[in-house]
Amino acid sequence: MVVVAIEFSDREARCLWLEHKWGSGLNDLGEVDFDRIPIPTGVILHGVIQDVDVLSTVLEKARIARKGHVGTRVFLALPWALGIIRTHRLPWFPPSRRVQALHYVIEEDTPIPEGNVAYAYQIVAEKKRSFLEVVAGAVRRSTLDGYVAAFKQAGFQLERVELAVTALTGLLPLQEGEDGLCLYPDQQGVSIALFHGLKPTVVRTFTGGSVGGAYVEFERLILYLTAQHPEFSLRQVWCLGLDQSEEVDEILEHIGVTISREGVALVEVKAEAAFRFAPVAFALAWQVLKRQQGMNLWPVAVVSRRKRRQKLGIGLALSVSVILGSLVWLPWQKEISALGQETAQLRLDGAKHVEERNRETALLSRWHEIGTTSVKAGELLAQIETQGVPGMVLESLEFKQGLLYLRASAREARQVEGLLRELMQLGWEKPTLTAYSQEGNSDIVFALTARRSSQTPSTKR
Repeated sequence: MVVVAIEFSDREARCLWLEHKWGSGLNDLGEVDFDRIPIPTGVILHGVIQDVDVLSTVLEKARIARKGHVGTRVFLALPWALGIIRTHRLPWFPPSRRVQALHYVIEEDTPIPEGNVAYAYQIVAEKKRSFLEVVAGAVRRSTLDGYVAAFKQAGFQLERVELAVTALTGLLPLQEGEDGLCLYPDQQGVSIALFHGLKPTVVRTFTGGSVGGAYVEFERLILYLTAQHPEFSLRQVWCLGLDQSEEVDEILEHIGVTISREGVALVEVKAEAAFRFAPVAFALAWQVLKRQQGMNLWPVAVVSRRKRRQKLGIGLALSVSVILGSLVWLPWQKEISALGQETAQLRLDGAKHVEERNRETALLSRWHEIGTTSVKAGELLAQIETQGVPGMVLESLEFKQGLLYLRASAREARQVEGLLRELMQLGWEKPTLTAYSQEGNSDIVFALTARRSSQTPSTKR
């Protein structure tokens, strides 16, 4: 069976066509083929699909060129710029309450309007009756729906959707307790991810201008992080898709530290070629076919396939029961009685499920009541709006659970730095950039978060 792993950027899709046999992983790497599919300008902008029909036509042509049948399975890695990564350390919850509790926490801590969040999470550490630590990835559901529709129209069966960074965590040799850096340059700029152990802590995409210019911005980010976290110390650096050591040396020079380049251990030569061509797509295929745990943002296809198998199994079981009953001349009365007992049991099970669902709803309501706090959010946000930085356009503000989420645009990087200083003077703690991008000579688009200080902020004149 042929499956395809795809990673996207605004200008192209990189595809790995893999031969997958049941019961094995990447079993026959001699059958791996590569495709680089150009995406027309404007169809995808900052990772968000602007024209589903055009993209579906491009994908359908690629499938037909590879003689892929309708329903070809796809593993999709979303563009690097998409998605939000958060680490949550919470009180320990028993498994029966974990889904509802994490749903509430992720919805509240994600700067996406309620009801438009598609998320998945992975438990990275827990101690019974003490704490629970999870890494959550989220994306706008409306954005995800665009990719789902494009692949469906193109004749593909979308089976798994991951963020680029969460796909890479299953392949990079991350070390517990150490800071690591992953760099992925392409024609548009450079994407970076900082890891602390197995957890991604910072994810950025610097676009526009020269690659060298993007690394200057990246160097400033490293300096900013070092100033905020004195314990921050890089131990490992991985450069994806780079063959020339001169390029790698130039990148490490901009970082300002002396670290030897690290490789990703792959035994198979052809696997290494696939990894260099499309590292994120290969990491996702490796994760899925090696049955590693990941964070699937689109589990619908998997669930529906499991339900089909369950229905098929039930149908086969009933058929065998009828045949065996006929062979041993079971009375019709006994068969009807058995079916009646099954129906009664199903009704009992259904009543239990309803009761359990009502109990979970009540628990979630109590969780909402406990987590609700009374904060004068309007006054805080108005204070930021009236004391903004000249030349900067404020696009959105949101205040949840003591955290400020801000999105704006600016002409120059110093205006962004000025806003960070303004926030600290207004009494906000640890203002941190969560997104930063610039296309050509256009405005800088950025987003940041900050925590409200318990002390009284200073007042500017």
